[in-house]
Amino acid sequence: MMDNKLCSASIEVHELNERHTGSYVGAQMKELLNKWNIAEEKVVAFITDSGANMVSAIHQTFGKDRHIPCFAHLINLVTDIILKPKPNKDEQEQHIHHHHISAVIEKVREIVKWVKNSVNQSDELRKLQINAGESSGIPKKLILDVKIRWNSTYHMLIRFKELAGILNDLLLFASNAPIMVNAVEMVQIKEIILLLKPLEFITNELSGESYVTISKVIPLINCLMHNIETINLETDIFLEAKQQLVAELKKRFGKIEFNSIIAMATILDPRFKNVHFKEPRALANAFAAIKEMMKKENRHQHPATYTEQIEEKDANDFWNHH
Repeated sequence: MMDNKLCSASIEVHELNERHTGSYVGAQMKELLNKWNIAEEKVVAFITDSGANMVSAIHQTFGKDRHIPCFAHLINLVTDIILKPKPNKDEQEQHIHHHHISAVIEKVREIVKWVKNSVNQSDELRKLQINAGESSGIPKKLILDVKIRWNSTYHMLIRFKELAGILNDLLLFASNAPIMVNAVEMVQIKEIILLLKPLEFITNELSGESYVTISKVIPLINCLMHNIETINLETDIFLEAKQQLVAELKKRFGKIEFNSIIAMATILDPRFKNVHFKEPRALANAFAAIKEMMKKENRHQHPATYTEQIEEKDANDFWNHH
């Protein structure tokens, strides 16, 4: 904390010269702490992606109880259910019904590339928007997604949907244009957006650096599950995709309440306490851990000052479920 603001900093960028095994990465992290005179016991938690070597590095070197997975990375893995274009053989059954989901996304991608790679077509798109009376006064540009950022695909689809009518006119009069998506595919695009929207929301909520996010994890996962399960979809393929998305979330986050650091942070946050816990044993373990910490610390309690902030609720904000 600095001037009552939560801050973050990078202390070093370190080159790894050997094979990135768990033991090697763990040893390098330990060496880094020693170099900066940071006592191991002062580090509350180590946050990494879910790579086997990173998980092994923390578990072997510092202990399983101090490891927290990066939840934005886990959400990225969850989106593969919808967006992954080429499943591995052992994943074929799980993804077989979604091959045309990636096909319609690829169709959108090709249209976007065609427009963006041509100065003439980009100018024509801008002119068509102006002639159509673009309400904002600033013509919109198409967005091309980046493979390593799943939410860029989400934003690409949203912008494509916004400009679909104008794009249809643009492609209609160009002999070398790719084929425009049809009505059925537009429905599919809208339903992909519906499924990805709550995942985009939770990614943004858990990626903040200026506020505490750890106590939000359990409540957000609970709200996310509820939100996805209540999405109304028209097509069978996306109803099945929704079921598999929920199953993947349960697989990735089903045991999250048993992470003692996350569980204790949630309970101690006055906004959430134990409201979103589903596992009685996890809740009991967290309460026991908090009591044990209080016994050891035996600190003086200081009165807290609370300020109430009233905000306008967003109808699309699934915190409403909380």
